Amino acid sequence: MEVIIQDTPAAMGFSAAKKAAGLILGAISTKGTASIIMATGTSQFETLKQLIAEKEIDWSRVILFHLDEYIGIPDTHPASFRKYIKERFLEKLPPLKSVYLIPGEEAPEETCKLMSAIIRIMLSDHIICSVPDLRKAAAVRDCMEKEVSNLFPATILKNHKSCFLFLDKQAASLVANSV
Repeated sequence: MEVIIQDTPAAMGFSAAKKAAGLILGAISTKGTASIIMATGTSQFETLKQLIAEKEIDWSRVILFHLDEYIGIPDTHPASFRKYIKERFLEKLPPLKSVYLIPGEEAPEETCKLMSAIIRIMLSDHIICSVPDLRKAAAVRDCMEKEVSNLFPATILKNHKSCFLFLDKQAASLVANSV
């Protein structure tokens, strides 16, 4: 895992988005399309803002999956991650090749089966994690310092062949020798 620490969330988001854009452009160049899985939440604001600004990306060749959704809420609900992705990302770009958003109001078991079937042949070649803010510092420390375990789910990232962890100084503040 490669760890990149920036001074601020804005600088972290800029660096993470530049890396993501390069990987997306590379996938489009070699495979014709790029598949991305998007996380949501306030920690992703800066990365998404910069990724949207990357004008070289042909978004019509990008397939988007999103990572999670609350059970039982429609995409009009203020807490919906689908709403977040639509408003903060999709509405700011030209149409993508395909978009797969998790339907939160449908039966969870059926939704999991459907999404698993869609995602099953797509293994991530690269993972980019953008993690700003002091409130994430303990999780970052655990990811970096604990052994891989289901007690600390993010530790699995250490086993991936191409994982980039972008942090700001606050998120990295509890990691030994980080700053």
